[in-house]
Amino acid sequence: MLVNAGLAAVLDLGDNQYYCGGYQAYLQSYDLSWGRVKSITHPSVGNHEYLTSGGTGCTTSNSNAAGYFQYFGAAAGTAGQGYYSFDIGSWHNHCIEFELQ
Repeated sequence: MLVNAGLAAVLDLGDNQYYCGGYQAYLQSYDLSWGRVKSITHPSVGNHEYLTSGGTGCTTSNSNAAGYFQYFGAAAGTAGQGYYSFDIGSWHNHCIEFELQ
């Protein structure tokens, strides 16, 4: 339904890859469903994207939400910066990360 809905954007509001936001977990789960609208997604990082144990791709290589930033690329903003902004039509939006280390 989302793919053919003619949406301008999808706002992903954090904890989007449960249980852990490792890159392999994104590829094996998130990408198969929500990945179909990745090109219009404006993601927000949640605390689960920072986990380094307990799930697929959840190792120390996922420190600082590495899987999240690798999967979403430029759409996620700059790793470590803590915020990014974007426009949807005439609205200017801000995504502010609350999980900064």
